[in-house]
Amino acid sequence: MKQCVLTLTIGVAAGLALSGCGGSSPAAPGPNPPPVPTATPVPAASPTPTPLSSIDSSTACGAPLQPFIQRCDFVRKRSPQYYSQVLAAIATLRREKPALFEYSGPNQKDIHVIRRDGYMTGVTKILARDYNLCAIWPLDGYPANEFNVKADNSYSETWNILNSWGLVWWNLEAQCSPSVF
Repeated sequence: MKQCVLTLTIGVAAGLALSGCGGSSPAAPGPNPPPVPTATPVPAASPTPTPLSSIDSSTACGAPLQPFIQRCDFVRKRSPQYYSQVLAAIATLRREKPALFEYSGPNQKDIHVIRRDGYMTGVTKILARDYNLCAIWPLDGYPANEFNVKADNSYSETWNILNSWGLVWWNLEAQCSPSVF
């Protein structure tokens, strides 16, 4: 007994055709649909940080500079508002400008600053670029290892980010209301 298999194929004219079996060679397969082109995903470009040399960190927040006020409240009345941003700016500068630093001590954990000016300016500019904060250094009447940071004219903080041995560190020196600059 001869068995026949009916195959359903899509014809060019979009009709149905029945084909039968009977010959010694198998029936030719129907036409293959053309391959569907797939779009190759374009990798997103990683944003290039704004060069630090083009940033005015003293007015990044949009608050106008006000007349300079000599030091204000040295006693911490509340938690620092800019602690996480200051630490993140130091870490970012270490990644972006490694030539400013030298490492020593056990496990290379002591971070020495090679160029104070580059370090202080770099941190204040990163605070402006990445966090939209106004930061100013140097400021007359302040030690060379301190800078001031604010988001507006109602409040500012004075940070010391370089100790007397030239090591990276961070210490809130003062909180001022209104801002000192």
